[in-house]
Amino acid sequence: AYKQALSLDPTYGPAIFDLGVAYYNAGDYANAVTAYQTVIKNDPNNWEAHANLASTYRQMERFSEANVEYKTASTGIKTPELYNEWGYCLGKTKEWDKATERLKTANEMAPDAVDNSNVGWAYYNSGQTETVAKNDAKAKTDLEQSKTYSQKAIDQDPKLEAPYVNLGATHNALGEFQAAVQV
Repeated sequence: AYKQALSLDPTYGPAIFDLGVAYYNAGDYANAVTAYQTVIKNDPNNWEAHANLASTYRQMERFSEANVEYKTASTGIKTPELYNEWGYCLGKTKEWDKATERLKTANEMAPDAVDNSNVGWAYYNSGQTETVAKNDAKAKTDLEQSKTYSQKAIDQDPKLEAPYVNLGATHNALGEFQAAVQV
């Protein structure tokens, strides 16, 4: 139906956008990218198209390109989903300070167990990066933050597994071996 609409008017933005959604949902990311890029070319301020293009790049593991699109989309979209996905992609490009900030923003909007776990994950990885860089004070601060957020997540949902992994790894990184074993 979208292709038929576009055969009548190849510049009809809503049909191009919805075609991108259909391609994305079908796992046809290459065609989804083309559709979203076309929407953006015709309407650079279509924040949803930027967000959807970012999500498509995330699925394709093109994280740097996703980060650019998330940044643009954040001009007009302020949702925890956008900031969670963006934070994840920033983590995948090892930009841990930025990843932590985006995940904290998502957490402030919807502070649930998953969001607290995500922030704990980012702080843990930031702490590990700082340890390798020999920035011991920053590493310790980040790891302490990881403990705090991971424990909040566990308190909110004791059946969620990820924060236990983050908390145990954080205890281990801090030399708190017995606490790591217990977690």
